[in-house]
Amino acid sequence: MKQRSILFVASEADVNLPHLRHCANARRIPHQTLCLTTSRDHPCVSTIIDGHGEHLLHDTLGEPIDFQRIHGVWARGWGRDMARPPAVGSFGNLAYHEWVYYASYVLDGLRHCHWVNDIDAVRRNANRLTQKPLAQRFGFRVPDSLVTNVPAQAKAFLARHGRVIIKHISPGSPDSHADRALAVSLLDRGDEDLLDQVRFCPTLLQEVIDKAAEFRVTIIGDRVFCAGLESTRNEATAVDSRLWADTELTYYRAELDAGVAQRLAHMLKTVGLVYGAVDLILTPRNEWVFLEINPSGRWGFAEMSTGHAITEALIDELSGAGHA
Repeated sequence: MKQRSILFVASEADVNLPHLRHCANARRIPHQTLCLTTSRDHPCVSTIIDGHGEHLLHDTLGEPIDFQRIHGVWARGWGRDMARPPAVGSFGNLAYHEWVYYASYVLDGLRHCHWVNDIDAVRRNANRLTQKPLAQRFGFRVPDSLVTNVPAQAKAFLARHGRVIIKHISPGSPDSHADRALAVSLLDRGDEDLLDQVRFCPTLLQEVIDKAAEFRVTIIGDRVFCAGLESTRNEATAVDSRLWADTELTYYRAELDAGVAQRLAHMLKTVGLVYGAVDLILTPRNEWVFLEINPSGRWGFAEMSTGHAITEALIDELSGAGHA
């Protein structure tokens, strides 16, 4: 009997994909990669579906994919690029949306598999605004927040707190400079005039939380891996911990309070997520503050810094070894 396999639905450019492939190869677990790209320059190697509903797909190496042999599906961005749709009325726009609808149908044929994560669950839970009440339900403190495009309201919020953080709500533009536009900004009362710009779109403002340390908690089913960062030791990371790679700081292996770990794992399970990367702050008063869940977050940096076997746990989950 053939061993059941893993399907990675991802772009070849995805930074997580090499970690997963390397681990699956080392454990001799069959795996294939499907890239449903919308790019005209890098079309899918592609997929054919016959008139009887049979899925006859080929992976990125041209090998046929047997849907019935697949146990686990790891999906990040549907395995297609996130370029903007071309202009309405153009052939490119039509081709883009044909790919989107086609990809949806193809992925429906994999509903019997164990998904990490289910695409619908990712869509429901990727929004920072819906995460706040969820975290509060599970007993976490969340930063006082305001979402507005009314400058007067934003200025009143700044006046009340003295300092605020501005964050984006969405993943933002998919172009190569998006990370610059999406950096977290710190404003104090002297920056009040800058808040006139919030009129252009809904803007998320949050109170500044005093930090003892920050934590990236990676959750895979019931397994919890915690990495800590002393972000206040650097001016840049004190505001935005994602800038740690440009500093002398590194993540360290940390033990999370068992009660906090259980609450986080239960929270993800409640909303249908198998995998999630959760960002937390520990205050000087030992209070845990929830920042966000990233249902498709990276883990390689945390694994490399701490030695946590995160990729192994993902392959366990996808192959069924974790449930044997």
